[in-house]
Amino acid sequence: MMNNYRKPHRISGLKYDPKLNWVRVNHIRRTYIYRSRKSGLDALATYHGVSKNTIHKVVIGKIWKVTGNDGNVPAPEQKRYENRFSFSNYVKAMIKLETLGLELEKSIIKIQKKQ
Repeated sequence: MMNNYRKPHRISGLKYDPKLNWVRVNHIRRTYIYRSRKSGLDALATYHGVSKNTIHKVVIGKIWKVTGNDGNVPAPEQKRYENRFSFSNYVKAMIKLETLGLELEKSIIKIQKKQ
């Protein structure tokens, strides 16, 4: 005899039900606080039963992207660290200082010659 049991329809053909939904994603984006013990990656991952990596991807907007004006919370703006100290920035600054120093020396010599 044939088994007529049908598996329930999954969201967009997924094999397993997702652990997160839009309600949980919106909660994560509203409550996440960087390096917080109560609302950081670890706490939210434990609370929602997913990995820290998943929470991070939700927060930065890599997964669960908001499309249009559907009422969901968009991912917060990420800070860009353009002035972050690095070796290349250090070298650029030193070259700039050296050229400014040479220009300053030239202008001092010109002033001394005028006198």
